[in-house]
Amino acid sequence: MSTAPGQLLLTAPPQPPDPNERPALKDTIRAMPGIVNRVVAKFDLPAGTPVEAGRLRCVLHGHIAEHEDNEMMRPFDVVVP
Repeated sequence: MSTAPGQLLLTAPPQPPDPNERPALKDTIRAMPGIVNRVVAKFDLPAGTPVEAGRLRCVLHGHIAEHEDNEMMRPFDVVVP
């Protein structure tokens, strides 16, 4: 079975976060092999900060060099309305 580029194939039912992982705000998640993690984040700036509408390209990253080689540093877009 294959998917088109950029599509995910979910093979297991969703699982809630472990009790010790919610409802706290965190900057670290457990990322087990073969598991899809969804991250909900709020991006905010101090009042009065000028921002142009559009998309801002960012990256989720860590501080272990091997993670970059194994696609564990992922780009994402912040959409500014």
